[in-house]
This record gives sequence, C-alpha cells and structure tokens, in this order.
Amino acid sequence: MIVANESACGRPAKAVSSSILAGVARMVGYWRGVPPIELLGLPDPAALVAPAWEADRREQIVAYLRAGVAVAHYAGYSSCRFADCRHPERARLGSKDLSDGAWIWPEGLWHYVRDHAVRLPDELVAGAAARDFTPPARLPPGELSADPSFWLRWSAEHTAPPPVAADACSLDDARTTCAALSTGRWRATVVVDLGRWRLELATDGDLVTDYSAPISALALREYLFATRRPDDAAVLPAPRATELAAALARPGCVARPFASSTSGDGRVWWAVLSSGGRPTRRFEDLDLRAIPLPEPGNVTFLPGNWKVEVTPAMDEPAWRFFVERWLRDTAGPSG
Repeated sequence: MIVANESACGRPAKAVSSSILAGVARMVGYWRGVPPIELLGLPDPAALVAPAWEADRREQIVAYLRAGVAVAHYAGYSSCRFADCRHPERARLGSKDLSDGAWIWPEGLWHYVRDHAVRLPDELVAGAAARDFTPPARLPPGELSADPSFWLRWSAEHTAPPPVAADACSLDDARTTCAALSTGRWRATVVVDLGRWRLELATDGDLVTDYSAPISALALREYLFATRRPDDAAVLPAPRATELAAALARPGCVARPFASSTSGDGRVWWAVLSSGGRPTRRFEDLDLRAIPLPEPGNVTFLPGNWKVEVTPAMDEPAWRFFVERWLRDTAGPSG
C-alpha cells in the first residue's frame, strides 16, 4: 500500500521543492517530521531556541518573514511543533511556502521566531537587512528550485547530535547497505561528521547531503529506497513483479501490478491495484483496460473497494522491500 510521505514541514514531501520561479533558493525553517523520511537532518525547532538572538531586530525579521512572496500552496495547514504552544492559531500556522528569491520558508516560520525565540541563519538576516527588511513585492517568472543543503548543514552545525536509535545498526553495516543498494544511476555513502552520520545521495549527477543519528537497518533501507533509482536494464517486467509479489504475499493478500506506462520524460511507472479492506468485488471481474492511469503519486478509486495507485518501476531489491512493507502495513486482505 502506498502512503504519501509528508515532508518535515508537515506537508507532502514533494512540497520541499517549488517550480514557479527562476533560480535556486535555500530552504530554511523546515522541521523534522514524524517520522522524517526524505530528509533526516531537518532539525527540531526546540534545539534552536536562543532568547538573546537578534533581540533588537527580531520584529523586523518577523515582519520580513511574513511579507515573503507565496510560491507554493498546500491543501492542509502546518501546526506548531512546540507541545506547550499557546498561540490561538497554533494548528493553522500556514498553508504556503514563501520566498524572497534567495530563501524559501514555510508561511508560519515567523511564529517560531517571535513566539518561541527560534534562531535562524545569520546569512538570512544579513540578506534581509541588505533589503532594509523589505522583501520584493514579486519575483521574476521561471523555475525556482528549493535547495536543502545549506539548511541541513547549518542545522547539524548548530544543534547537538540527535540520540542514537536503540536498534541502530553499526556504521560498517550502514556502509555495506549503501554499497549493496547503489546503482549506476544512484549512489549512497555514509561517513561520520559533526557527531552524526553524513549521508551522501547522488542521483544522476545531483548530490544531496543529509545528516542523521545512527538508525536501524530497516529505517535506513526505507530512507534509501525513497530516493534510490534503478538502472533501466534492471527494472522488472510487470509479469515478473506480479510473480514475486505472489511468492511473498501471505494468503489472500497480494499486491497486483497490472499495467505499465511511460511518462513524457521517459520514466516508467507501474500501476498497483490494492485494497485497504476486504474487496466487495472480485479482482478478476475488473476491466483493467478501461481504467485510465492517474498521474504518478495519485490514486483512483474503483467500485468494489479497490484503488489504483501509481509507483515508479523498480528492480528486484526495491520491489521486494516495497511488497514486504506493503504487506506489513496493510491491515486487511487485498483479494
């Protein structure tokens, strides 16, 4: 069963990057999720509380953050991460990402600075001061990419290392896992830096550097498979994927890849038919040829308590992990 991951700002993970404006903006003010999947190094805001930081200019910084240009909108609201927060709108801090063209931040970031004395990078403040704390009223058209690398590194440098997971694997085991899962298109490495793991994920020439406390072997594999890309020649044909799923499944619960589709940019996607509860209609009675595939990441619901989900095509290691997790997380049988 595919469950859409959330980013550490409490919204869908794809929201970490925007594609509305020109250039690259540094991410700032995005917090650790529960659980953090795509970016493990995002901080807990409580670790950045600094009451004396920018006391004289704090209101100007708050006003600057509130006046940013909206560059992305979301269906839900983010909530304050401080359990003792008394702000009357703590559950509705914002549903947008804002930007000044150089930085991109969640709409509710001002609240953390004003009400919880959370500090931000001095580089952001210097840029705001150079504008006399007045962000641009609009930004030029084009594509804007949100780059997490500065925020992840800065957070690692300014917070204590997070606690090691009780079931954490060793560094040697983590390195072995990274090497075993690396492909021609995607490579993972791990070293110790700043008292924690530094994970480097290279995908088709693009590099993301993330930070994490030592975590379990299962959590590490789930994290790596979230961005891993198989070599084209290793992608399983749908019939072979179906065969493997049937071999792994417990009685009455089988993931069913039933079609493949090539998107406009050449990526191949599988459609997966599943059910969160007992179907009211037989799988064999569905006319799959009449079902239009949704866009990748979306879901289509069918009569009989079935739904169609779309997932990237996988090689055998990724598909085995996906099916085993799907079987573990699915409460009811799927056929």
